[in-house]
Amino acid sequence: MSPETVLPIRLTSEGPHALTFTVERAGRDLLCRVHGGEVHIGATALSEWRDGRAHTRCLSVEGHKEEAIARHAAHTLCGAVRCTVACVAGIHFDGISRADIEAISAAAYALARQAAESLRDERLLAELSPVGGVYDCITSRRAEYVETLEELFSIPVQTALDTHAEEIDASRARNFGQDVRIFAPLYLSNACTNDCVYCGFRRSSSYDRTRLSLEQAVTEANELTERGIRAVDLVTGEIPADPFVDYVCEVTAALLERTDITRVHLNLGALSTEQYGRRRLAGAAGYHLYQETYDPEAYFRVHRSGAKREMAFRLEAPRRVADAGFPYIGLEYCSDWGAGDTTWPASPRTLCSCEKPTPGSASVSRCRGCRRWRRTLTMPRLVRCRTTTSCEPCCSCVSRIRRPTSPSPRANGLRFGTCCCAMA
Repeated sequence: MSPETVLPIRLTSEGPHALTFTVERAGRDLLCRVHGGEVHIGATALSEWRDGRAHTRCLSVEGHKEEAIARHAAHTLCGAVRCTVACVAGIHFDGISRADIEAISAAAYALARQAAESLRDERLLAELSPVGGVYDCITSRRAEYVETLEELFSIPVQTALDTHAEEIDASRARNFGQDVRIFAPLYLSNACTNDCVYCGFRRSSSYDRTRLSLEQAVTEANELTERGIRAVDLVTGEIPADPFVDYVCEVTAALLERTDITRVHLNLGALSTEQYGRRRLAGAAGYHLYQETYDPEAYFRVHRSGAKREMAFRLEAPRRVADAGFPYIGLEYCSDWGAGDTTWPASPRTLCSCEKPTPGSASVSRCRGCRRWRRTLTMPRLVRCRTTTSCEPCCSCVSRIRRPTSPSPRANGLRFGTCCCAMA
Protein backbone atom coordinates (compact mmCIF):
# COMPACT_ATOMS: atom_id res chain seq x y z
CA MET A 1 0.00 0.00 0.00
CA SER A 2 1.16 3.51 -0.69
CA PRO A 3 1.48 5.96 2.20
CA GLU A 4 -1.33 8.42 2.85
CA THR A 5 -1.75 10.62 -0.21
CA VAL A 6 -1.27 14.34 0.31
CA LEU A 7 -3.27 16.59 -1.99
CA PRO A 8 -2.75 18.35 -4.24
CA ILE A 9 -1.05 15.74 -6.42
CA ARG A 10 1.24 16.96 -9.20
CA LEU A 11 2.59 14.48 -11.71
CA THR A 12 4.58 15.08 -14.89
CA SER A 13 5.43 12.90 -17.87
CA GLU A 14 8.80 12.73 -19.57
CA GLY A 15 9.81 13.32 -23.18
CA PRO A 16 9.65 16.24 -25.63
CA HIS A 17 5.89 16.66 -25.08
CA ALA A 18 5.73 16.68 -21.27
CA LEU A 19 2.34 16.78 -19.58
CA THR A 20 1.33 18.06 -16.16
CA PHE A 21 -1.37 16.19 -14.25
CA THR A 22 -2.73 17.77 -11.05
CA VAL A 23 -5.46 16.68 -8.61
CA GLU A 24 -6.79 18.82 -5.76
CA ARG A 25 -9.68 18.81 -3.34
CA ALA A 26 -12.92 20.65 -4.04
CA GLY A 27 -14.68 20.07 -0.75
CA ARG A 28 -15.56 16.34 -0.72
CA ASP A 29 -14.91 16.09 -4.46
CA LEU A 30 -11.86 16.28 -6.73
CA LEU A 31 -10.75 18.68 -9.45
CA CYS A 32 -8.26 17.40 -12.02
CA ARG A 33 -6.26 19.27 -14.67
CA VAL A 34 -4.28 17.84 -17.57
CA HIS A 35 -2.15 20.31 -19.50
CA GLY A 36 0.75 20.28 -21.91
CA GLY A 37 2.35 22.89 -24.16
CA GLU A 38 0.04 25.90 -24.54
CA VAL A 39 -2.33 25.83 -21.54
CA HIS A 40 -6.03 26.19 -22.37
CA ILE A 41 -9.40 24.47 -21.92
CA GLY A 42 -10.10 21.98 -24.68
CA ALA A 43 -12.52 19.62 -22.92
CA THR A 44 -14.19 19.21 -19.54
CA ALA A 45 -15.43 15.90 -18.11
CA LEU A 46 -17.58 15.24 -15.06
CA SER A 47 -17.84 11.80 -13.44
CA GLU A 48 -20.27 10.90 -10.64
CA TRP A 49 -20.27 7.77 -8.50
CA ARG A 50 -23.78 6.33 -8.21
CA ASP A 51 -25.45 2.94 -8.43
CA GLY A 52 -22.10 1.29 -7.76
CA ARG A 53 -20.22 2.71 -10.75
CA ALA A 54 -18.83 5.87 -12.34
CA HIS A 55 -21.11 7.79 -14.74
CA THR A 56 -19.14 10.17 -16.97
CA ARG A 57 -20.09 12.84 -19.48
CA CYS A 58 -18.00 15.37 -21.37
CA LEU A 59 -18.10 18.74 -23.16
CA SER A 60 -15.51 19.77 -25.78
CA VAL A 61 -14.57 23.02 -27.43
CA GLU A 62 -15.29 22.75 -31.15
CA GLY A 63 -12.27 21.50 -33.05
CA HIS A 64 -10.40 20.25 -29.96
CA LYS A 65 -9.36 16.63 -29.39
CA GLU A 66 -8.91 16.33 -25.62
CA GLU A 67 -12.28 14.69 -24.87
CA ALA A 68 -10.91 11.14 -24.55
CA ILE A 69 -8.16 12.28 -22.17
CA ALA A 70 -10.54 14.30 -19.97
CA ARG A 71 -13.12 11.52 -19.92
CA HIS A 72 -10.57 8.85 -19.03
CA ALA A 73 -9.04 10.89 -16.20
CA ALA A 74 -12.38 11.80 -14.61
CA HIS A 75 -13.76 8.28 -14.96
CA THR A 76 -10.61 6.60 -13.59
CA LEU A 77 -10.33 8.90 -10.58
CA CYS A 78 -14.05 8.60 -9.80
CA GLY A 79 -13.83 4.82 -9.84
CA ALA A 80 -10.84 4.94 -7.51
CA VAL A 81 -12.10 7.47 -4.98
CA ARG A 82 -15.89 7.09 -5.45
CA CYS A 83 -16.69 10.76 -5.35
CA THR A 84 -17.56 13.38 -7.99
CA VAL A 85 -14.58 14.30 -10.17
CA ALA A 86 -14.28 17.15 -12.69
CA CYS A 87 -11.40 17.14 -15.16
CA VAL A 88 -10.22 19.96 -17.40
CA ALA A 89 -7.88 19.03 -20.25
CA GLY A 90 -6.03 21.34 -22.59
CA ILE A 91 -3.01 20.19 -24.59
CA HIS A 92 -1.45 21.94 -27.60
CA PHE A 93 1.91 21.32 -29.28
CA ASP A 94 2.76 22.67 -32.72
CA GLY A 95 3.88 20.43 -35.55
CA ILE A 96 3.21 17.05 -33.98
CA SER A 97 2.58 13.82 -35.89
CA ARG A 98 -0.10 11.16 -35.39
CA ALA A 99 2.47 9.02 -33.55
CA ASP A 100 3.19 11.99 -31.24
CA ILE A 101 -0.53 12.35 -30.51
CA GLU A 102 -0.78 8.67 -29.60
CA ALA A 103 2.26 8.96 -27.32
CA ILE A 104 0.82 12.06 -25.61
CA SER A 105 -2.52 10.30 -25.06
CA ALA A 106 -0.78 7.21 -23.64
CA ALA A 107 1.20 9.43 -21.25
CA ALA A 108 -2.00 11.15 -20.07
CA TYR A 109 -3.70 7.79 -19.45
CA ALA A 110 -0.67 6.55 -17.49
CA LEU A 111 -0.64 9.65 -15.27
CA ALA A 112 -4.36 9.24 -14.54
CA ARG A 113 -3.84 5.61 -13.51
CA GLN A 114 -0.89 6.54 -11.31
CA ALA A 115 -2.89 9.20 -9.47
CA ALA A 116 -5.92 6.91 -9.17
CA GLU A 117 -3.87 4.09 -7.68
CA SER A 118 -2.53 6.22 -4.82
CA LEU A 119 -5.94 7.73 -4.08
CA ARG A 120 -7.67 4.33 -4.25
CA ASP A 121 -5.28 2.78 -1.72
CA GLU A 122 -6.04 5.56 0.73
CA ARG A 123 -9.78 4.88 0.34
CA LEU A 124 -9.35 1.12 0.75
CA LEU A 125 -7.59 1.55 4.09
CA ALA A 126 -10.18 4.08 5.25
CA GLU A 127 -13.01 1.62 4.50
CA LEU A 128 -11.48 -0.88 6.96
CA SER A 129 -11.28 1.61 9.83
CA PRO A 130 -14.89 2.33 10.95
CA VAL A 131 -15.67 1.12 14.47
CA GLY A 132 -18.38 -1.50 14.32
CA GLY A 133 -17.61 -2.43 10.72
CA VAL A 134 -17.05 -6.01 9.62
CA TYR A 135 -13.25 -5.78 9.82
CA ASP A 136 -13.43 -4.22 13.29
CA CYS A 137 -15.86 -6.91 14.49
CA ILE A 138 -13.66 -9.71 13.16
CA THR A 139 -10.34 -8.42 14.49
CA SER A 140 -11.80 -7.50 17.89
CA ARG A 141 -12.71 -11.16 18.46
CA ARG A 142 -9.26 -12.58 17.74
CA ALA A 143 -8.31 -12.80 21.42
CA GLU A 144 -11.13 -15.28 22.03
CA TYR A 145 -9.29 -17.94 20.00
CA VAL A 146 -5.64 -17.50 20.98
CA GLU A 147 -5.58 -20.12 23.74
CA THR A 148 -7.67 -22.64 21.78
CA LEU A 149 -5.55 -22.39 18.64
CA GLU A 150 -2.27 -22.53 20.51
CA GLU A 151 -3.44 -25.78 22.09
CA LEU A 152 -4.65 -27.06 18.73
CA PHE A 153 -1.39 -26.35 16.91
CA SER A 154 0.80 -27.70 19.70
CA ILE A 155 -0.09 -31.36 19.07
CA PRO A 156 -0.33 -33.55 15.93
CA VAL A 157 -3.73 -33.69 14.24
CA GLN A 158 -4.25 -37.41 14.86
CA THR A 159 -3.43 -37.03 18.53
CA ALA A 160 -5.97 -34.22 18.82
CA LEU A 161 -8.59 -36.31 17.06
CA ASP A 162 -7.94 -39.32 19.29
CA THR A 163 -7.93 -37.24 22.49
CA HIS A 164 -11.19 -35.49 21.71
CA ALA A 165 -12.82 -38.25 19.63
CA GLU A 166 -15.93 -38.60 21.78
CA GLU A 167 -16.54 -34.87 21.96
CA ILE A 168 -15.90 -34.44 18.22
CA ASP A 169 -18.19 -37.32 17.24
CA ALA A 170 -21.00 -35.89 19.36
CA SER A 171 -20.57 -32.46 17.83
CA ARG A 172 -20.47 -33.89 14.34
CA ALA A 173 -23.62 -35.95 14.87
CA ARG A 174 -25.37 -32.88 16.26
CA ASN A 175 -24.37 -30.64 13.34
CA PHE A 176 -24.13 -33.01 10.37
CA GLY A 177 -25.56 -36.38 11.32
CA GLN A 178 -23.70 -39.30 9.75
CA ASP A 179 -23.71 -37.91 6.22
CA VAL A 180 -20.67 -37.31 4.04
CA ARG A 181 -21.88 -35.00 1.29
CA ILE A 182 -20.06 -35.46 -1.98
CA PHE A 183 -19.81 -32.62 -4.49
CA ALA A 184 -17.68 -31.90 -7.51
CA PRO A 185 -16.30 -28.56 -8.72
CA LEU A 186 -17.26 -27.80 -12.32
CA TYR A 187 -15.02 -25.15 -13.91
CA LEU A 188 -16.92 -22.89 -16.31
CA SER A 189 -14.32 -20.26 -17.23
CA ASN A 190 -10.72 -19.19 -16.65
CA ALA A 191 -11.35 -15.51 -17.43
CA CYS A 192 -10.87 -13.06 -14.55
CA THR A 193 -10.71 -9.30 -14.02
CA ASN A 194 -8.37 -9.53 -11.01
CA ASP A 195 -4.58 -9.69 -10.92
CA CYS A 196 -3.77 -11.78 -7.84
CA VAL A 197 -0.13 -12.89 -7.64
CA TYR A 198 -0.91 -16.43 -6.40
CA CYS A 199 -3.59 -17.33 -8.97
CA GLY A 200 -3.21 -18.95 -12.38
CA PHE A 201 -6.35 -17.14 -13.53
CA ARG A 202 -4.80 -13.71 -12.94
CA ARG A 203 -5.44 -11.15 -15.63
CA SER A 204 -1.73 -10.63 -16.40
CA SER A 205 -1.16 -14.31 -17.28
CA SER A 206 -0.57 -14.85 -20.99
CA TYR A 207 -2.80 -17.65 -22.24
CA ASP A 208 -6.10 -17.98 -24.05
CA ARG A 209 -9.24 -17.34 -22.01
CA THR A 210 -12.36 -19.35 -22.62
CA ARG A 211 -15.57 -20.49 -21.03
CA LEU A 212 -17.86 -23.46 -21.45
CA SER A 213 -20.96 -23.01 -23.54
CA LEU A 214 -24.32 -23.90 -22.03
CA GLU A 215 -24.31 -27.24 -23.83
CA GLN A 216 -20.76 -28.04 -22.73
CA ALA A 217 -21.67 -27.32 -19.11
CA VAL A 218 -24.70 -29.61 -19.36
CA THR A 219 -22.53 -32.35 -20.91
CA GLU A 220 -20.03 -32.08 -18.06
CA ALA A 221 -22.81 -32.23 -15.47
CA ASN A 222 -24.36 -35.30 -17.12
CA GLU A 223 -20.97 -37.03 -16.98
CA LEU A 224 -20.83 -36.32 -13.25
CA THR A 225 -24.32 -37.62 -12.58
CA GLU A 226 -23.39 -40.88 -14.28
CA ARG A 227 -20.75 -41.23 -11.56
CA GLY A 228 -23.25 -40.64 -8.81
CA ILE A 229 -22.59 -36.94 -8.20
CA ARG A 230 -25.69 -34.87 -7.51
CA ALA A 231 -24.14 -31.62 -6.23
CA VAL A 232 -21.72 -29.31 -8.05
CA ASP A 233 -19.75 -26.19 -7.19
CA LEU A 234 -19.57 -23.90 -10.23
CA VAL A 235 -16.15 -22.22 -10.37
CA THR A 236 -14.97 -19.34 -12.57
CA GLY A 237 -12.64 -16.40 -12.39
CA GLU A 238 -14.17 -13.30 -10.83
CA ILE A 239 -16.07 -11.12 -13.32
CA PRO A 240 -18.53 -8.86 -11.45
CA ALA A 241 -20.34 -7.76 -14.64
CA ASP A 242 -24.04 -8.24 -15.26
CA PRO A 243 -23.66 -10.17 -18.57
CA PHE A 244 -21.44 -12.72 -16.82
CA VAL A 245 -23.90 -12.93 -13.92
CA ASP A 246 -26.62 -13.69 -16.49
CA TYR A 247 -24.42 -16.43 -18.03
CA VAL A 248 -23.94 -18.18 -14.67
CA CYS A 249 -27.67 -17.89 -13.94
CA GLU A 250 -28.44 -19.58 -17.27
CA VAL A 251 -25.97 -22.39 -16.55
CA THR A 252 -27.40 -22.88 -13.04
CA ALA A 253 -30.96 -23.10 -14.30
CA ALA A 254 -29.97 -25.45 -17.13
CA LEU A 255 -28.15 -27.87 -14.83
CA LEU A 256 -31.11 -28.09 -12.48
CA GLU A 257 -33.67 -28.45 -15.29
CA ARG A 258 -31.82 -30.65 -17.80
CA THR A 259 -29.64 -32.90 -15.65
CA ASP A 260 -29.96 -34.97 -12.48
CA ILE A 261 -27.97 -32.36 -10.51
CA THR A 262 -30.07 -31.43 -7.49
CA ARG A 263 -27.86 -28.86 -5.76
CA VAL A 264 -25.71 -26.08 -7.22
CA HIS A 265 -23.20 -24.06 -5.21
CA LEU A 266 -21.28 -21.10 -6.61
CA ASN A 267 -17.67 -20.01 -6.15
CA LEU A 268 -17.51 -16.74 -8.07
CA GLY A 269 -16.27 -13.99 -5.74
CA ALA A 270 -17.74 -10.86 -4.18
CA LEU A 271 -20.79 -9.30 -5.84
CA SER A 272 -23.59 -6.89 -5.05
CA THR A 273 -26.67 -8.01 -3.15
CA GLU A 274 -28.74 -7.63 -6.32
CA GLN A 275 -26.35 -9.86 -8.30
CA TYR A 276 -26.38 -12.47 -5.54
CA GLY A 277 -30.17 -12.31 -5.55
CA ARG A 278 -30.38 -13.07 -9.26
CA ARG A 279 -28.20 -16.15 -8.82
CA ARG A 280 -30.30 -17.31 -5.92
CA LEU A 281 -33.46 -16.95 -8.02
CA ALA A 282 -31.79 -19.05 -10.73
CA GLY A 283 -31.70 -21.92 -8.24
CA ALA A 284 -28.26 -21.78 -6.60
CA ALA A 285 -28.42 -23.16 -3.06
CA GLY A 286 -25.04 -22.20 -1.62
CA TYR A 287 -22.14 -19.81 -2.05
CA HIS A 288 -18.43 -20.29 -1.30
CA LEU A 289 -16.08 -17.37 -0.60
CA TYR A 290 -12.31 -17.48 -0.17
CA GLN A 291 -10.54 -15.03 2.11
CA GLU A 292 -6.80 -15.47 1.62
CA THR A 293 -5.82 -13.34 4.60
CA TYR A 294 -7.25 -10.84 7.08
CA ASP A 295 -4.01 -8.86 7.25
CA PRO A 296 -4.52 -5.67 5.15
CA GLU A 297 -0.83 -5.31 4.30
CA ALA A 298 -0.59 -8.87 3.01
CA TYR A 299 -3.99 -8.67 1.31
CA PHE A 300 -3.17 -5.56 -0.71
CA ARG A 301 0.28 -6.89 -1.56
CA VAL A 302 -1.05 -10.00 -3.30
CA HIS A 303 -4.22 -8.50 -4.82
CA ARG A 304 -2.63 -6.01 -7.16
CA SER A 305 -5.66 -4.82 -9.10
CA GLY A 306 -9.25 -5.62 -9.90
CA ALA A 307 -12.40 -5.74 -7.80
CA LYS A 308 -10.87 -8.21 -5.36
CA ARG A 309 -8.50 -5.49 -4.13
CA GLU A 310 -11.56 -4.00 -2.40
CA MET A 311 -10.92 -5.75 0.92
CA ALA A 312 -13.82 -4.21 2.86
CA PHE A 313 -16.24 -5.13 0.05
CA ARG A 314 -14.88 -8.68 0.15
CA LEU A 315 -15.25 -9.01 3.93
CA GLU A 316 -18.85 -7.78 3.76
CA ALA A 317 -19.76 -10.23 0.97
CA PRO A 318 -21.06 -13.03 3.27
CA ARG A 319 -23.63 -10.65 4.71
CA ARG A 320 -24.77 -9.71 1.21
CA VAL A 321 -25.04 -13.43 0.38
CA ALA A 322 -27.24 -13.89 3.44
CA ASP A 323 -29.35 -10.86 2.52
CA ALA A 324 -29.88 -12.36 -0.94
CA GLY A 325 -31.52 -15.41 0.64
CA PHE A 326 -28.87 -18.11 0.19
CA PRO A 327 -29.54 -20.92 2.68
CA TYR A 328 -25.86 -21.87 2.96
CA ILE A 329 -22.53 -20.02 2.97
CA GLY A 330 -19.11 -21.67 2.90
CA LEU A 331 -16.11 -19.63 4.05
CA GLU A 332 -12.64 -20.81 3.05
CA TYR A 333 -9.46 -19.44 4.59
CA CYS A 334 -6.36 -19.97 2.46
CA SER A 335 -3.46 -18.28 4.26
CA ASP A 336 -0.81 -19.75 6.59
CA TRP A 337 -3.34 -20.37 9.33
CA GLY A 338 -0.86 -22.36 11.38
CA ALA A 339 1.48 -19.40 11.81
CA GLY A 340 -0.34 -17.81 14.72
CA ASP A 341 -3.11 -15.90 12.93
CA THR A 342 -6.22 -16.11 15.10
CA THR A 343 -8.42 -13.94 12.87
CA TRP A 344 -9.88 -16.62 10.61
CA PRO A 345 -12.14 -18.38 13.18
CA ALA A 346 -13.60 -15.02 14.19
CA SER A 347 -15.00 -14.46 10.68
CA PRO A 348 -17.71 -17.16 10.67
CA ARG A 349 -18.58 -16.28 14.27
CA THR A 350 -19.10 -12.68 13.20
CA LEU A 351 -21.31 -13.84 10.34
CA CYS A 352 -23.40 -15.96 12.72
CA SER A 353 -23.94 -12.96 14.99
CA CYS A 354 -25.27 -10.66 12.24
CA GLU A 355 -28.93 -9.64 11.93
CA LYS A 356 -29.69 -12.43 9.45
CA PRO A 357 -27.58 -15.45 10.46
CA THR A 358 -27.19 -18.11 7.75
CA PRO A 359 -26.12 -21.74 8.14
CA GLY A 360 -22.66 -22.39 6.77
CA SER A 361 -19.26 -23.89 7.28
CA ALA A 362 -15.64 -22.80 7.56
CA SER A 363 -12.90 -24.66 5.72
CA VAL A 364 -9.13 -24.46 5.72
CA SER A 365 -7.28 -25.30 2.53
CA ARG A 366 -4.06 -27.17 1.88
CA CYS A 367 -1.37 -24.76 3.11
CA ARG A 368 2.10 -25.61 1.84
CA GLY A 369 3.72 -22.90 3.92
CA CYS A 370 2.30 -24.10 7.25
CA ARG A 371 5.36 -25.16 9.24
CA ARG A 372 3.62 -26.62 12.28
CA TRP A 373 1.32 -28.91 10.36
CA ARG A 374 3.47 -29.58 7.29
CA ARG A 375 3.34 -33.37 7.79
CA THR A 376 -0.32 -33.54 8.67
CA LEU A 377 -1.68 -31.59 5.70
CA THR A 378 -1.26 -34.49 3.26
CA MET A 379 -4.73 -35.94 3.62
CA PRO A 380 -6.40 -38.89 1.84
CA ARG A 381 -8.57 -38.13 -1.16
CA LEU A 382 -11.80 -38.65 0.77
CA VAL A 383 -11.68 -37.74 4.43
CA ARG A 384 -13.89 -38.92 7.26
CA CYS A 385 -13.72 -35.59 8.99
CA ARG A 386 -14.68 -35.56 12.66
CA THR A 387 -14.61 -31.82 13.12
CA THR A 388 -17.52 -29.42 12.92
CA THR A 389 -16.00 -27.67 9.92
CA SER A 390 -16.30 -28.84 6.35
CA CYS A 391 -13.33 -30.14 4.39
CA GLU A 392 -12.28 -29.84 0.76
CA PRO A 393 -9.21 -32.07 0.72
CA CYS A 394 -8.70 -33.10 -2.88
CA CYS A 395 -9.27 -30.24 -5.32
CA SER A 396 -5.53 -30.07 -5.97
CA CYS A 397 -5.18 -33.79 -6.65
CA VAL A 398 -4.53 -33.82 -10.37
CA SER A 399 -4.45 -37.63 -10.37
CA ARG A 400 -8.22 -37.71 -9.81
CA ILE A 401 -9.11 -35.13 -12.46
CA ARG A 402 -10.63 -36.86 -15.45
CA ARG A 403 -10.31 -35.69 -19.04
CA PRO A 404 -13.53 -33.82 -19.81
CA THR A 405 -15.76 -35.18 -22.56
CA SER A 406 -16.24 -31.70 -24.05
CA PRO A 407 -13.71 -28.94 -24.71
CA SER A 408 -12.77 -27.26 -21.45
CA PRO A 409 -10.69 -24.22 -20.55
CA ARG A 410 -7.05 -24.63 -19.70
CA ALA A 411 -5.00 -22.48 -17.37
CA ASN A 412 -1.20 -22.60 -17.20
CA GLY A 413 -1.21 -26.19 -18.41
CA LEU A 414 -3.66 -27.39 -15.74
CA ARG A 415 -6.52 -29.41 -17.16
CA PHE A 416 -9.96 -28.13 -16.36
CA GLY A 417 -12.84 -30.46 -15.68
CA THR A 418 -14.12 -31.97 -12.48
CA CYS A 419 -12.95 -34.04 -9.55
CA CYS A 420 -14.78 -35.53 -6.61
CA CYS A 421 -14.44 -33.89 -3.21
CA ALA A 422 -15.80 -34.74 0.21
CA MET A 423 -17.44 -32.26 2.48
CA ALA A 424 -18.23 -33.65 5.94
